[in-house]
Amino acid sequence: MAPSVELIRLSPRLALVASMVRADRPLADIGTDHAYLPAALLQQGKIPYAWCTDLRDGPLAAAAETVRRAGIEDKVTLVKSNGFRALEPDFCHDFVLAGMGGNLMSDILDECLWIRAEGMHFVLQPQSHQEDLRAFLYGNGFRILHEECVEDAGHLYLALEAEFVGTDSPLAKGSYTLSDCYIGELANTDDPLRSAYYQKVLDRLTKRYNGICTIDRAQDECVQLAQVIADVKKCI
Repeated sequence: MAPSVELIRLSPRLALVASMVRADRPLADIGTDHAYLPAALLQQGKIPYAWCTDLRDGPLAAAAETVRRAGIEDKVTLVKSNGFRALEPDFCHDFVLAGMGGNLMSDILDECLWIRAEGMHFVLQPQSHQEDLRAFLYGNGFRILHEECVEDAGHLYLALEAEFVGTDSPLAKGSYTLSDCYIGELANTDDPLRSAYYQKVLDRLTKRYNGICTIDRAQDECVQLAQVIADVKKCI
């Protein structure tokens, strides 16, 4: 008797990420955790093959169990890797990084130079510090194609789709502002959660501003934050 196969179902957060993955292309899920995302995409037939990487043995063991239950052992390679370090250049052009802070995500992307090549495509779901991730992307030759929000278990999550376009792009040469990093591309959509997202951004900026506005040495930052706050308010 053939072993039963379990259908992998995605949370709303991961379903949003899955919707941005390009079809019919092998995918590398960096920091895969339980490998739910690539398992579901393989079962759906959206992607033909996946590499699932994680730094720790525990998540990799959980990923292996997901792969076994999903019946996709022949379509997955599990790799113990700190970011991209254990991966060969140009083995894949489509990548997902999800479920980590935007600053950690930026560090992982920053240390891998071979991903900065034409045709490289990224789906990124930063849990926090989205502005840091956007600043890295804008400053290093990446273009943000699309941003979208979803609500999951009472929390608001943002995912974005990006591609490498080259360090000669105007953005990479510095033609972006701090406001651009906080606002991103969601402002150019009619996403129903857009106002809620920018209200959260505004609340965080206002808290920071109120906490430092009376400190003499922080006055330059206060001037910057005041402009960003005014720009974010326009998005709500």
